[in-house]
Amino acid sequence: MIIQFFAFWWGVLRRSVALWLERNAFSYAGSLAFYTLFSLAPTVIIAVTVIGVVLGEEAAQGQIFAQLQGTMGPEAATAIEHAVAQSRIQESGLLPTLLGFAALAVGATTVFGQMQFSLNTIWGVAARPSSNSLWIFIKNRMLSLTIVLAIGFILLVSVGLGVFVRAALKAADDVLPYVSLLTRGVELLVSIGVIAALFATIFKVLPDVVLRWRDVIVGAVVTASLFSIGRTGIALYLAYNATASTYGAAGSVVVVLLWVYYSSLILLFGAAFTKVHLLARHKPIIPRNSAVLVKQELLDQQSVRAQLSAEEEREFEQEARERQHEAELEAGAVETEGAVEGPRRIGNDKVSADDTARDADVAREKAMDKHEEAAMLPDDTLCLEALAEGRVQGVSYRFATRQQAEAEGLTGYARNLPDGTVEVLLCGPREAVERVADWLERGPEQAEVTQVTTREVTLAELPRDFTTG
Repeated sequence: MIIQFFAFWWGVLRRSVALWLERNAFSYAGSLAFYTLFSLAPTVIIAVTVIGVVLGEEAAQGQIFAQLQGTMGPEAATAIEHAVAQSRIQESGLLPTLLGFAALAVGATTVFGQMQFSLNTIWGVAARPSSNSLWIFIKNRMLSLTIVLAIGFILLVSVGLGVFVRAALKAADDVLPYVSLLTRGVELLVSIGVIAALFATIFKVLPDVVLRWRDVIVGAVVTASLFSIGRTGIALYLAYNATASTYGAAGSVVVVLLWVYYSSLILLFGAAFTKVHLLARHKPIIPRNSAVLVKQELLDQQSVRAQLSAEEEREFEQEARERQHEAELEAGAVETEGAVEGPRRIGNDKVSADDTARDADVAREKAMDKHEEAAMLPDDTLCLEALAEGRVQGVSYRFATRQQAEAEGLTGYARNLPDGTVEVLLCGPREAVERVADWLERGPEQAEVTQVTTREVTLAELPRDFTTG
């Protein structure tokens, strides 16, 4: 049992590191550091405003800068304090106040837009292309603004807990020994808890993935622990590396960039750990309605063209085989109706009654093989046929459907029918098939679907060249 426990977590850790490196976390951390440099001051101003409602603005500002100094060091905290002082709204009046608040909101939410993109890359999802780009932009900004307000609330809780813990332990100073050590331990636990709450909020709200709080809490605690350890290492590195003195007047800005860069690496690793832990518990990754799963492939332009042309060629061959099969069935039906006795004739070939009997035996054997194959499939296997009506865009629609089916691990195809509808045939685990069917009914961006009709298909009804894999 103990060996299995350690083997499980070692596997999760190993795959998390692999995913973290595979999704190019170092580049995304650099992007986050750049955007944070311009969003940090507006975020602090909004957080001070939220906390100032309870504690007063001066007390809130003092508490926040004290925490920043303890976390990032005096040089970085001083640089942020100076940026906050320069970013405050100086003009009075309703219009300057509204414009200033709008500028603060845009500045504070910019980094969270980049953070959402980075987390989506870790999770392997992407936002659906939409014609209403302005609404998507506004919605994402409002979502990021809720994160900023949540940060202010969490910092307020952190300040309140810190004051309460210090007051309680000070009152117990005469009763309990080693109160100073106990104070440090409790403050460390409170700090990790507050940081874990912040990371859990980011992991739950920002990615375009349907997640529950229990799906992100383990990753948030791991990330908070690594962050608490890492910030000490970062502080030591910056203290002994003489970074600030190397860059002169810009040294404090470089210190902030480096600190945010290393912190972003920890954040992205926490997201990778959360995803791998979810998959290790056999939980599916379900994108939100506004997103789709992305299959990571390395393809150059020529290989993409070859893949599309090969796909078209396979579809033409499939349609040709179907037309030939239908023609054979029609010819066989005509000959059967006209023949009273004796051999039937197709073209110049003479087919005897024995040949007809052998054909019937072969058909029965194929049907039995189908039933035997169906018996060997898992119980939750579902084959579903969906007919989509509406204005579709040929290859683009079929290609999107195939990508969605492959992302769910399904076997299937999509093809245009002569009457203008699109037929989609899927086989695989019932839950995955039903998810793709729901996706079709919502209407992919590549088509304007007016109606989708679905029905379950037995294995005997599948085309002869269709394999369930």
